[in-house]
Amino acid sequence: MNKFLHRARNLKNDEFYTLYEDIESELQHYDFADRIVYCNCDNLYKSQFFRYFVVNFNRLKLKKLICTCYADFEKADIQLSFFEDSETIVRSEQPYKIEITEVRSPIVSVLNIYSLLKQTDGKVRKLKENGDFRSEECIRLMKKSDVIVSNPPFSLFREYLELIQEYHKQFLIVGNLNEVICMNVFPYFREEKVHFGYHAVKKFLTPEGNLQSFGNIYWYTNMQGKSRRDCLIPEMAYIPEHYQPLDNFPAVNINKLSEIPKDYTEMMAVPITYLLKHNPDLFEILGTTREKNGFRCKWYEKPVLHKPDGTKTNGGKCNTNGTLLSTEKPEKTYYTAKNMDGFLLSVYGRVLIRRK
Repeated sequence: MNKFLHRARNLKNDEFYTLYEDIESELQHYDFADRIVYCNCDNLYKSQFFRYFVVNFNRLKLKKLICTCYADFEKADIQLSFFEDSETIVRSEQPYKIEITEVRSPIVSVLNIYSLLKQTDGKVRKLKENGDFRSEECIRLMKKSDVIVSNPPFSLFREYLELIQEYHKQFLIVGNLNEVICMNVFPYFREEKVHFGYHAVKKFLTPEGNLQSFGNIYWYTNMQGKSRRDCLIPEMAYIPEHYQPLDNFPAVNINKLSEIPKDYTEMMAVPITYLLKHNPDLFEILGTTREKNGFRCKWYEKPVLHKPDGTKTNGGKCNTNGTLLSTEKPEKTYYTAKNMDGFLLSVYGRVLIRRK
């Protein structure tokens, strides 16, 4: 499933829509009362975020709902400058916004977006700019909002998160788990300014109407839920011979969350999935093996990557990950270095933690 995500990111294919049931499952854990919610990457015709907040507007006790939609001016009919009705605007592929402060209850059954709009006091208005979340128009709307909720473009996730942090907004957004170890995302987790939500998001709807499965997609947020998330409570005792230390970090390597010991007080290198179950009462987050931090204790000179087919290439990547030292030649990909005796195995990005 990850291959679809990597392909989408490489092609900058960002048109994947979150399912209503996934939105409902996650958002039920948070309080939106008297908040201005802004969905800034949401086509009204396709966005289930918009539908969810309108249908549940009164139950959630929202103060206001704002949505903006991006449109590529090269594809849009820019000859249309004035609109009299919402249906024309939405169908014209123009950038637009809507602000809603009242929804007539109850909404029993809504067959389409136009029926839904008629239940609100909102008016769809054309934007002067293209509706990009980075545009001045959209930033002005962000400034007057309380909570940002959306599924941002996969290819722009880091920039999107940085913008939200810049304006100190609460948020609940969908993103790839692997983004967490990036240098401009991880510090928010280390400083406990961001954490993961309650659920994974496994399927999305494509513009063609097909369901597409992805792996490692979760909710990023800085909001506190109504109930405690499922946090890790270690149960395994530390037995030294069961844990191999990393060669280039003063930390023991741990391959599975279930193997995190309950009684070890030094540094541990754990899978990034630990952050899904981070227990702030028991552990502190120190860094990652991808960072150029002060924890790295060894650099390899002129490293070489050895592939299983016998070919050799530059092995510089072993200086960007944690490594394990082996005295026996591995059958899979491994590294050697000028200043090393033995064989090096690179482990996937690890989070460095320590018992409080």
